Amino acid sequence: MLPAPLRLRLQRLSALWDAARRAWPGQGVPAVAHLRVRTSGRTRDVLLGTRTASHADLVVVDWRTAPLSEALLGYEEGEDYEILLPDRTLEGTVLEQHLLSVEHGELAEVLTPNERLWRDGAIWRVQPRAEEGELHPRGAAARRWAEGAVVLDEHQRAAVQQPADTTMLVLGEAGFGKTTVALHRLAWLAERRAPSSPTDGGKAWALVIVPTEGLRRLCARLLTRLSVPGVDVLTFASFIIRQARAVFDDLPARLSRDASVLTVRLKRHAAVAQVIPTVAEGTEAMRAVLRGRRPKHATWQHLLHLWGDRELLRQIAAIAGEEVLPPRVIDEVIGHTRVQFTPTTEQAMRHVDAQRLRTVDGWSIDEGTPEQDARTVDLEDLPVMFAINHAMTGTDATRAGSLRTWEHVVVDEAQELAPLELAVLGRAVAPGGGLTVVGDERQQVDESACFGGWDRTMAWLSRAEHARVELRESYRSPPAIEALAKSLFDPSASLEAVRDPASSLALAFLRCSSTLHLATVIGRSLRELRDRDPSASVAVVLRHPEAARSLHGALARAASIRLVLDGEFTLGPGACVTTVAQIKGLEFTHVVVPDATSRSYPDDARARRALYVAITRAMHQAWLCADGPWSPLLAEARATAHTRAAAGS
Repeated sequence: MLPAPLRLRLQRLSALWDAARRAWPGQGVPAVAHLRVRTSGRTRDVLLGTRTASHADLVVVDWRTAPLSEALLGYEEGEDYEILLPDRTLEGTVLEQHLLSVEHGELAEVLTPNERLWRDGAIWRVQPRAEEGELHPRGAAARRWAEGAVVLDEHQRAAVQQPADTTMLVLGEAGFGKTTVALHRLAWLAERRAPSSPTDGGKAWALVIVPTEGLRRLCARLLTRLSVPGVDVLTFASFIIRQARAVFDDLPARLSRDASVLTVRLKRHAAVAQVIPTVAEGTEAMRAVLRGRRPKHATWQHLLHLWGDRELLRQIAAIAGEEVLPPRVIDEVIGHTRVQFTPTTEQAMRHVDAQRLRTVDGWSIDEGTPEQDARTVDLEDLPVMFAINHAMTGTDATRAGSLRTWEHVVVDEAQELAPLELAVLGRAVAPGGGLTVVGDERQQVDESACFGGWDRTMAWLSRAEHARVELRESYRSPPAIEALAKSLFDPSASLEAVRDPASSLALAFLRCSSTLHLATVIGRSLRELRDRDPSASVAVVLRHPEAARSLHGALARAASIRLVLDGEFTLGPGACVTTVAQIKGLEFTHVVVPDATSRSYPDDARARRALYVAITRAMHQAWLCADGPWSPLLAEARATAHTRAAAGS
């Protein structure tokens, strides 16, 4: 029999549910939670769901937008809440909180903060509430280890101390110290290079290229700790924009925003290189337009003759194949190019008084219209311009300037770079200089990169001859996480580490009945972890930006947490919501994957690589959660973990 307090709770909740069923007959009660509060001297019962509805005294609010849902997400039973709104403050006391599961219109499960009640036929049963997982604080020893200085092993030291002019390819799984080796190599080289000459003008001697702003910040911080001066640390986007604007003086001032996924994929494909000679020599259309006035180097107009030429686009698409570049890509590229080479409205109407062309909001007239990309260039166009110019002149120079070179170049996460991007970086190494290439094909998540294996990568860098270093020792994630990561690519990989009872602190699973349930549990666990381990860093990692924004909106009402979709990581204690694409190369004490569902991570190669990247960011614990069907990629690991739990019960 249920204890009297729980029986009273259940009676009130059942009566409320029956009234709601009568209010919305045949529709199902649109609620996944219940909140009982005392405010202004009276008690209120509020149901929370995914839409707003009311009938007589019954109220259902959309928990995603209703301010009162913060009383469920961010407060405990018995606490006074204060929710600040622009025009008023909601105040009261939380009396009861319930998360609800429904089957065939009937309440099937009720979760209080401390108990789980479930229907067993006509009888309600109770047991202490215990989530399948939670965020576990680290022990003192683990904290000291995480904060200690990096000590290279013998294999890593041998790689670091290669001769200065060596081209080296450093491979290894996530957490094996690839970036550590590359940066320590720069420190080792810096100690041995001659002092800078006054004629250098303070220019950096080395360049580090990374794919994301977050990894750029981390590498810059690590180089500072290693006391390595004179190193440019840039994302590839920043690098190519800076160099292109120095070399090509006719580029539009703005980058485009409306290029489709297929347009980007085509412009980054290796097949583009095969039509570059035709563009450099001049197509029939180019010769007709130029009338014998052949330019001496590449200009912005060359892109019009490339991306506006249907026959050249057909050749690129045919080489790539329809599975990669379907036929519709040609019309998409041509349509996008037409807009880019169209004058802006301000340019077309420059004969009109400038005051009359000013908009109320200060934006351009084309903003928010299909013409907003007028007079722009795509980021993906810039390596192509370097390729055309090199084919025309044999150099990376124009009358405006030339591509900079560095004594040593490090290319991190090289698997995310496209062939023509790699080619530019290969030519950015000064004669006699060195090149360090770092990568892991299992972490290749940008499908437009056209990764073709490491031999092709090094060939595009013009470094077919190179030393290959394969790191084999993990220095980041606990054995259970490593075992799961390996199993994503090797079905025969052992999951014995997951079966170890001690691994419950490193790898946990949580299945929730709704997104509100998920947000409530994660939010509460974040608050508890902050109190028990203030130095912990937590990344809540989703696969897609839209889902990250949505979940952040809920978690921000439950705990202090930042949304990071632009690489602006603090790289210190605290929690953030982000995406797989943002966390390449980074590490956190705890990683939460709240969308470990079949929808976000189906059984395909791209999902395997994305999930691999997500879980291997964790130094202490990975917590995989789902509010729908589990990802099939986790089936064996979950079964193994449940076997462990059953054996320990």
